[in-house]
Amino acid sequence: MLIETDNLKYCNEAIELKQNIERDFLSLGEYLYNIKEHNLFEPQWSSFLEFCDELKMTPSNAYRLIKIFKVFVLDYNIEKKLISDASVSSLMEIVPIIQTKKEALGWLKKSTLLTRQDLRKELTEHKNGVDMIKCLHKNVYQIEICRDCGERHQIGIEL
Repeated sequence: MLIETDNLKYCNEAIELKQNIERDFLSLGEYLYNIKEHNLFEPQWSSFLEFCDELKMTPSNAYRLIKIFKVFVLDYNIEKKLISDASVSSLMEIVPIIQTKKEALGWLKKSTLLTRQDLRKELTEHKNGVDMIKCLHKNVYQIEICRDCGERHQIGIEL
């Protein structure tokens, strides 16, 4: 049917757009790196932050893209295709813990193979050194959240 073909074509175009975003974030990180490092924003903008305003991008997001480009491409010379296979959000989460090229490649592989939830579990285990599957959850506390204002209060004590 024509509708099924049109729907499939439209959905495939959406998939292609998403892939373009995931591929182009690394190029944007490279551009932002060069603009910042070489003051290429001058004389049109007085600062890199003002240029970020022009992009309608928060400085923190710009710096994250720069960091991803710097760590994976400049520091560890990892092939751009390998990097762009991972999602931007996953890379933003793993980049702060990477210390070596071997670690970069390992976390990069995990970020493409694991779900975001599983990747976060691995990151948590890496940071605190506790295997979440083996944890007995003895050291816990409860949190109370006000439905009106959203403020949170700890109501339990550590056991």
